[in-house]
Amino acid sequence: MKKLYCGGRFEFDYRDDDYLEKAEEDYRALILDDVNRMLWPGEFVPISDDVLYVGPFYYEMNEMADRGIVKIEKAQIEQCTHAFFLLEDGICPGTVAELIYAASLNKQITIFSIQDFRETESTLHSACWYPIIMAQEISNVAPEIIHCKDLPEAHEKILQKAREL
Repeated sequence: MKKLYCGGRFEFDYRDDDYLEKAEEDYRALILDDVNRMLWPGEFVPISDDVLYVGPFYYEMNEMADRGIVKIEKAQIEQCTHAFFLLEDGICPGTVAELIYAASLNKQITIFSIQDFRETESTLHSACWYPIIMAQEISNVAPEIIHCKDLPEAHEKILQKAREL
């Protein structure tokens, strides 16, 4: 059984009025085919006969705080067999940390990187070129890198890749 972890920023906050609308657009909600399966943490969520979604779930509630979230998501990464990471820009320290941790555990990693051709320090044309290359360097299983022009294309490619697992 494959176990999928899907890293990336949550672009919404439960305290905002448009919280649910934004949560429904999250790529994890699209993979799970129901935003509620992402918002109300459970054990694992089957997404096909062969694949379980192991996390992350959205924990930003009054009862859940920073250290608890890190502890839970660290365990989810340890349990996964496959990990997807959506790297949009350089403002994603949690996602970068998760990526490096998954690489250190030699997980099967797919990185969906939004390209920014203004980024000239790397041929990857990504604000996150450094952690991508670091993941390649430390993992014994070469991460797959899928370049995307924007978020809609990234969501499409992520859903396609999830169906292929």
